[in-house]
This record gives sequence, structure tokens and C-alpha cells, in this order.
Amino acid sequence: MYHGFETLRVDNEFGVRDIPYSKSEKSSDKRDYRPSVFIIPPMNGTMWEAKSVALRERFAQHDEGCVAFGYSDLNDTTARRVDFSIYRSIDDTRQMFERITEGPQIVVASSFGATAALKLAQQYPERVAGLVLIAPGVSINKQMLKKHLADEKRRLDYETKGFAEMHVFSYPNPENTGVSASKIKKYRVQKAELDKAAREEVIKPRKKIVLECPVLIIH
Repeated sequence: MYHGFETLRVDNEFGVRDIPYSKSEKSSDKRDYRPSVFIIPPMNGTMWEAKSVALRERFAQHDEGCVAFGYSDLNDTTARRVDFSIYRSIDDTRQMFERITEGPQIVVASSFGATAALKLAQQYPERVAGLVLIAPGVSINKQMLKKHLADEKRRLDYETKGFAEMHVFSYPNPENTGVSASKIKKYRVQKAELDKAAREEVIKPRKKIVLECPVLIIH
């Protein structure tokens, strides 16, 4: 199902699921003074998302400690359509950070992943040594939701069928362990969950976010 990746089994209020991940170890001469890297994917975060693949390959080549994972909802290559949960994905991130990583971490996140990254920095200030946020989406709010639903078909599905449909563009062909850029996998985010996230704004963008670590933002 996951083409050779390790998996973390989780069983909690968000359900029983397997989270695929890869982990590379630091070389012995770097263990005492350099933090490892923890990569959080964007909303369409499979193990084959381009930034994640490039980053984990680079860190592995340089013997840097690195953990990268894909959200449990999106990485089953046998499922053609899945429901994606914002809150379950944030919990996936926390589970990976708590159970798979060790010591101080530089957290790298893009798009939606920045929301989970900021939560980690707030919850584990002693372990998050720095944040690198790539085109960060730091909240799911009413303005973002309105922009997403500007597409007429997407808006009608949202109002009448109760979900927003999105796509993952790169995942392995089940008949071939290589990456196929032509494969498109659809996933749904339920209206009730998006509305809840928009009301709560997950992380409040209008409030000052206090962090104890350095932050690099790349747009």
C-alpha cells in the first residue's frame, strides 16, 4: 500500500489509521550539535509531493537527520477517492512529532502544513529549534473559504452535496512503484469540518503569535 515506507499506527479519537513516513539518521559527527529536520506536507500531502521528495532526498544525501510523512487520509494508493480531515491531519503531525522524532527539530512546512507547524512551535517550544515556512497558509478562515468557493461547480457541490472536492496530482501507480505525475486522485473535505475550521480559524490570524524560535518565511 505504501511502497516500502515505514508506517506509524495510530488509534485515537480521530480513528485507526496508518501514517506513512521516511526517516534518515544524522551522521555521528552531527548528532551532538545540529537539530534534525521535520517536514510537514501541504494539504495535498502525499509521500510523493514534490517538495517533500526533494527535501528528504537532499537531507539523506548529506547525512542529516530527517523525518517526512504523508497524511493518513491521502496515501492509500488503492483508494480512488478519500475524505480528508483537517483536524485528523493536524493530529497526524503531532503523532509523528511526538513518537518518531527525537531532540530539537527544524520544522519545514508548506501551505496548509504551516498551521500544524505553528501549533507544534507553541506546544513544544523546547523541541522546535526553528521554523521554515514555504508559502504558508497559517489559518483556514472565512476569507480563504470564500476564495476557494469562487469556482461555481465547487460552490454548488459545497452547498448541495456537503463537501469541497480537491485533487492530489502525483502519486504512484499501484502497478508501478515509481512516481507517476499523470495520476490524479480526488479527495473531499466535508462542509461541516471546513465551516468549523473557518469559524475557529484554527490559529487566529489577527492575534499576535508568540514563538520562542527563529522563523524563516519563503514566498
